Amino acid sequence: RIIKRRFLVGLLIWSFVLLLAGPFSGGTMARLRMSRAERAYVLEGFAIGARSDGRGMAELRPVTLVTSCLPTAAGSARCKVQGGATDVVVGIKGEVLMSPPTMLNFHVDCSATAHPDFRGRGGSDIAAELEQTLKILYAPLYQQHSVSTLFNSGSHDPIALNHSCWWNIHVDVQVLQSTGGNLLDVCSLGVRAALITTKLPSVRLLLGDGGLPGGVEVDEDVMTRIPIERWTSGAPVTITLHDVDRPISPDIGIILVDATAEEELCTAGSVSVGISNRAHICGIRSKGVLREAVLDEMVRVSLDMGPKIISTTDEVIKEQLGSNSLL
Repeated sequence: RIIKRRFLVGLLIWSFVLLLAGPFSGGTMARLRMSRAERAYVLEGFAIGARSDGRGMAELRPVTLVTSCLPTAAGSARCKVQGGATDVVVGIKGEVLMSPPTMLNFHVDCSATAHPDFRGRGGSDIAAELEQTLKILYAPLYQQHSVSTLFNSGSHDPIALNHSCWWNIHVDVQVLQSTGGNLLDVCSLGVRAALITTKLPSVRLLLGDGGLPGGVEVDEDVMTRIPIERWTSGAPVTITLHDVDRPISPDIGIILVDATAEEELCTAGSVSVGISNRAHICGIRSKGVLREAVLDEMVRVSLDMGPKIISTTDEVIKEQLGSNSLL
């Protein structure tokens, strides 16, 4: 009886310990949990326009952008938020098709060590969501260069070789780190920079019997590669804004730009707006609950910030490309 009593007491003690420690120890969601005190601290800071890292509500974190970082790719870029909390590498490759492609091909791979949520199926689900978002974002750009216009050898369009041969562009995105939040925006910056720096090999169409296409001959000389930055200069970036779930008034919320992972947990919803260099909206993706008045203000802020971000990053890319840049 004494042994049974001790066993039951020990079982109750361990159950109580696991109940307290379980959500905060070793699980995949360990870094994504916040206590009520932490949440209240962040929200009180938002109410007075203060953030834990000292930024203003509409202020972006410094970003490091390095182009041509993968020598074997046709174009590449690495985009990293200050401190390396969110780190993405993008590589571009092309293949020749005998039929016109419908859109850019995106492939996103989320490293299992990039974020606790990426272990198991979590990384695959997030990667699929990013791929779909990037495809929708770049659809308007690709439609501007439809297969019915200027797709011949004399058009100087590097995406089209002639009436029977086209370049099919593949965009590979590798997420190295994602504990800093704002993953979509960092990916869009990296993709845009990689596309602008892309140079495709010079290709000659070989004709077979009856004048039909019989294959292609690729020039391996890197000095003859053709840049496509004139075609990709209109590539968009995304601006993600969050609506804090503790509004100042029912009609006026607190809008947050470039949220960290902890700040994202304190928001009611978010909207990601794709903006081109001409301040055109290429796509909108929303999550959570957003009020109409707040949504209108979010779009307005995005339209104001988008061209400025593109202009700043283009200056960095132009400096890295040197005198050969067409930007």
